[in-house]
Amino acid sequence: RYLISSNIGEVVCVFLAVILGLPEVLSPVALLWVNLVTDGLPATALSFNPAEPGIMDKPPRRRNEQLVDAWMLARYMVTGTYVGVATVAGYIWWMCSNPAGPLMTFAQLRNNMACPKSTKFANNFGCEVFNDKRPGTVALSVLVTIEMFNALNAVTETKSLISLGPWANPWLILAVVGAFAQHYLVLSWPAAEVIFHVKRLTQLEWNYVLKVSFPIIIIEEIMKLVTRFKDSGRWGL
Repeated sequence: RYLISSNIGEVVCVFLAVILGLPEVLSPVALLWVNLVTDGLPATALSFNPAEPGIMDKPPRRRNEQLVDAWMLARYMVTGTYVGVATVAGYIWWMCSNPAGPLMTFAQLRNNMACPKSTKFANNFGCEVFNDKRPGTVALSVLVTIEMFNALNAVTETKSLISLGPWANPWLILAVVGAFAQHYLVLSWPAAEVIFHVKRLTQLEWNYVLKVSFPIIIIEEIMKLVTRFKDSGRWGL
C-alpha cells in the first residue's frame, strides 16, 4: 500500500501540474531522488512489520477473491491524490502565498511563459523567479515528508496508529530517520544545488512542509477506521 499510494501521488503531481499549466514542479532528478529515498530504506524496513493482529482469526481468502478489491483501490487513490495535490500546493504556496516569496496571483503563475521582462513581483522578484529552485524544493520536501509519515502509518493495514504504532517496527523508525537525514543533507550540501536543483529551506518553509504533510496521518487513520467497520460488516461495505 505504501509504495503504490506514493507512486500514485507522484503521477497525480505531474499530471496536475500539467493540467493547471504550472512550471515544472518536480524535475526528473527530483523524482529520481524521491524514489531513491522512499523506495530504499523505508520500503525495505516495512518488510519487518509484525504480523497483523488477529490475522489468524480471519478465514482464508476465497480462491476467486480479488487481491486488490474496490475498497483497497479507493484507499490507494485517496492517499495518492492527497500526496499529489499537497505536493503541487507546496509549489503554488511558495509562489503565491509565501510572505518571503513573489506573492504573484495564480493567473500570473499559469502565464509564466508569457511573463513580460518588466514585471516586478513582491520582494524584488522578477520573471527569473520561474527558474528559482526554492518552490520546487518545497514541493520536493512536501512529497518526501508525506511519504515518511505514510511509511510510519503503514505498520498495519487496519489498526490505529495509537494501538499499534511505528515503535512496533524499530527498523522502520531507523529507516525513516535515515531517509529524512539523507534528504536534509542533500538540501544542506552546496553541490546538491546543481545536481538535484534544490535550495536549503528556511524555518518558515519547513513549518509549511510539516503543516501540509501531517494530514496524511489523519487521512490514513480515517481509512483504517472505515476498513475496520467494513471487515466487521457493520456498514455492509
